[in-house]
Amino acid sequence: QNWQFVCQCSRCRLPLDTSRGFRCRRCRVGVLFVVEPGTLQPCQVCNTTISSEEAQTLLNLEEEYIERVETLDKTDVEDVELVHQAAIEIFENHWILYVMNTMLWEAYKEKKLPDAIEHQYRRIKFHEHHYCRPTFILAWSHEELGDCLQRQYGHRKWQLMQEYQRAFQMLAILCGTNHQYTTSPYSKFLQASAAVAGTGEG
Repeated sequence: QNWQFVCQCSRCRLPLDTSRGFRCRRCRVGVLFVVEPGTLQPCQVCNTTISSEEAQTLLNLEEEYIERVETLDKTDVEDVELVHQAAIEIFENHWILYVMNTMLWEAYKEKKLPDAIEHQYRRIKFHEHHYCRPTFILAWSHEELGDCLQRQYGHRKWQLMQEYQRAFQMLAILCGTNHQYTTSPYSKFLQASAAVAGTGEG
């Protein structure tokens, strides 16, 4: 949409859209993904198949949420939280949730670190679910998560080392081991590793 064309690559032409998941209304555990044009696959857990009328109701609800999210003011955190809380009862592995998790991550990363960390974990989970390949967004998400873990749980060196190492490995693929983007998480990894060695942990 933003680029004013419809992509026709092999991935975008797949009939199953794994970025538009609906929580199963029967078992509340499984997910129903959109299958073009305008139907939903059976639940992956309980195999429930919904009628075309039920599917259309959910797709109409999705349209309403898209309009709502597009008009959100990201500085109005209370409103974003309100919409997010309602949306997680309907959607699962949906890009709408990713957008709001991004807003809440940005809002909380300097003020409420535990909440920011949770929203960043959810952003990473969605990215890995929908497109599990190295990207700059995913790599920097891991590095930023490591930074937050350092500030909130500095004693959990193993945990932040994991995030920095993941970021380094992805960026090494994307732009080489000597690029400044790559050396940033690697330096942080070495610092945490040295701290572990100094305390005799690990």
